[in-house]
Amino acid sequence: MLEATSQELRKACLRNAKAAGALQGAHGSCRGILVFYSVECGLKSLIMDDRGEKSSKTVGPKFGHNIRSLIAEARISAAELGLVANAAISIPTIRHGSGGQEISFSDVHTAWRYGVSLEAAGELAATAFLDSLVSALRKRLTT
Repeated sequence: MLEATSQELRKACLRNAKAAGALQGAHGSCRGILVFYSVECGLKSLIMDDRGEKSSKTVGPKFGHNIRSLIAEARISAAELGLVANAAISIPTIRHGSGGQEISFSDVHTAWRYGVSLEAAGELAATAFLDSLVSALRKRLTT
């Protein structure tokens, strides 16, 4: 597995978020991939800093693309996401566009990458959720 430093992950988070911002209004999958990876990199950077880890050697394999676990480990609060303080953070439900099969939020980046058709409401909810995470991460990573 390729290892990265916390600094590299922080830069990737901010760079991917900036690129996603330039795609505002583009098809959800193009922008969604960038926002997803921005969030993943930012959360892993926070966790590594908190643990004093120099590389993603342990964080990468332990969490993979599991945004839910990364949010919990990085201790992102509901208030940071613009929700009522102490509210539970609800991960959006994503469904395949044909047949309605639920897709794990951890796999939404793969669906976007492969061009899998997703229900529009779930896709919009996913990108809005990821956008709120990017906002929280920008605040944490740039202070």
